[in-house]
Amino acid sequence: MVGSAYLDSIIRYDDVQCVNQIRMDRRTFHYLCRMLRDHNRVKLDGVVTMEEQVCKFLHIFSHHVKNCTFGSRFCRLGETISRYLNSILHRVLR
Repeated sequence: MVGSAYLDSIIRYDDVQCVNQIRMDRRTFHYLCRMLRDHNRVKLDGVVTMEEQVCKFLHIFSHHVKNCTFGSRFCRLGETISRYLNSILHRVLR
């Protein structure tokens, strides 16, 4: 899986890569995911994990990347990326 491999390269290995790509360290990233999961604030569809949704959200906002550009890295349509992005954004704002 392309998306999972890229996600692993960002959040699994070291804090330097994680901070460079999503602007937070791994501990903070996992805390945010746990917080969203514990409060049932993210809709999971069984296709994309919570961590992948949050990582996409943070990466797009951190680097001002277009949905269609980022979608090619995760082998997803720009519309799909947009849907997940909006889902996370609404939940974080709550």
